[in-house]
Amino acid sequence: MRKLILTTALGALWSLSGVTGEIEAAEIKVLSSNGMREAVMELAPQFERSTGHKLSIRYDTAAFLQRDIDRGESFDVAVMTTSQFDAVAKTGKFDLATRTLITLSRIGIAVRKGAFKPDIGSVEAFRSTMLAAKSIAYATVGTSGVHFMAVCRAARNCR
Repeated sequence: MRKLILTTALGALWSLSGVTGEIEAAEIKVLSSNGMREAVMELAPQFERSTGHKLSIRYDTAAFLQRDIDRGESFDVAVMTTSQFDAVAKTGKFDLATRTLITLSRIGIAVRKGAFKPDIGSVEAFRSTMLAAKSIAYATVGTSGVHFMAVCRAARNCR
């Protein structure tokens, strides 16, 4: 699956660069969400070798990328979540027809090494585990953090 994602992303980036026959090397500015950092880091050298183009890549949370694009930051390619892409597209800074979905992202749960593995096999088990936890760490920005806070608010209202 990972190679398919990278191949699809490489093809999408190649087509966005306008490579058709011989062309002078250019610098392509890429804004990428942190969630795609590993894939983009692996993809970038392959793209640069095969096209002669240089990538200038900035990584950040999708929310901060959206904010900066809304404020006028220039870019050639943006790799970000669907919700942020759609929000920016509403302002006219993206053409929705250019969007290419390259992966799905999931949210996970982890515990410290050696700690008891919590039961999260059902909604009620997850809720009980979360309520019994001594502490919970999560991001306050980015899609996963926003989603997690919404889940917590919904659980509080479901008592």
